Amino acid sequence: MNEIGTSCGIQLLPERFHVCIHGACLALIGESPDLFQKAVPGNGSATVAHQIGQQFEFLIGEDDLCFQIDHRPLIQVDGQIVGRQHVALRFLYRVAAPQRYVASDFAVEGDYSQAAFLAVLGCVIGGITITGLNPDSQQGDKVILDILKRCGGKFKPVEGGYHFDRSLLKATEIDLADCPDLGPILFTLGCFCSGETVIRNAGRLRLKESDRIDAMRDELQKMGARIDVEGDSVHIQGVALHAPNAPLSGHNDHRIVMALAVAAIASGLPALLCGAQAVEKSWPAFWNVLRSLGAKIELSSDRKEDFDIKA
Repeated sequence: MNEIGTSCGIQLLPERFHVCIHGACLALIGESPDLFQKAVPGNGSATVAHQIGQQFEFLIGEDDLCFQIDHRPLIQVDGQIVGRQHVALRFLYRVAAPQRYVASDFAVEGDYSQAAFLAVLGCVIGGITITGLNPDSQQGDKVILDILKRCGGKFKPVEGGYHFDRSLLKATEIDLADCPDLGPILFTLGCFCSGETVIRNAGRLRLKESDRIDAMRDELQKMGARIDVEGDSVHIQGVALHAPNAPLSGHNDHRIVMALAVAAIASGLPALLCGAQAVEKSWPAFWNVLRSLGAKIELSSDRKEDFDIKA
C-alpha cells in the first residue's frame, strides 16, 4: 500500500497475505502499471482486509481488486452486505469492476460475538433469551451455537433469537481459527464443562487488545481454574471455582472484562473486577444488561473503573 502512495501500518507476522491490484485502480491515484502485485507477510487478519477495502472503496475501475486472507467468515459477511449495494464479490475474494455502490436500507443484525457472553451465561444459570440475532447470519461467531450444542447446551429458537436454559455441560474440542473473538468467553465456558476442553489454533489471541491467552489463564487461575497452555493450544479442566484470591484485572480489554464477569456471575461468587470500563469499547450497556438479568453489580467506592460483583 505504501508503494502505491497510501499511508498505512500493518503488523507483520510469518503467514502470507496476498494483495493483487490491477492497473485501472492505480490509474485513479496516479499510477498506471498493467498489473501491481505485492505479497507481504501478514496475519491474514480481517482487519487488514477491511482497511484494504476501505482504501479502494471508491477506486473501483475497469479491472478487479483481489486479495486473499484467512478469516473467511467475516469476508462472507462483507459480501452479504455489499451485495445489497449492487457490488458483487466474485469467488468470495474478488471485487468485480467497474462498479459503484448504490444506497440501500437494511437492518444491522445482532452481533453473535457479543451474544456469546450471554449465551454461555444462559447455559450455566438458565433463563436467558437473546433477541436481534439473524438465524441465517454468515457471521463466523455464530459457531458459538454449534459449540454450545456440542457441550450439551440447551437452547431453542424463539422469535428474533434464542432462549437458553440451564444445562449440564461437557467438554469438547474447539478450533478457534475462524472465530478468535470467541476466545475469552470459551475459556470461561471450559471452566463449567465436565472433562477437558481443548481450544486449538488460539495463537491469534496473543495479538488482540491484550494477550488474551495469558490474561484469561492468569485471571481464572485466581478463581481456581486449571488451565494449561501448549503452543497455540489451551487445555481447560472443568473444576469447581472459588472466590478469587485477589482482584481480577480486565487488562484494559473489553472481552476479557466481559468473560470474567460471566465467570463470576455464573459461579455465584463475589469478585472485584478492576478496569471494568473497558466494555465501553464495544458494549457500553453491558453492566446494565447484567443487572437487568438479576446480577448484583456495584461500582466500587474507591475507583470508578472497578466493579464489585456480588454472590
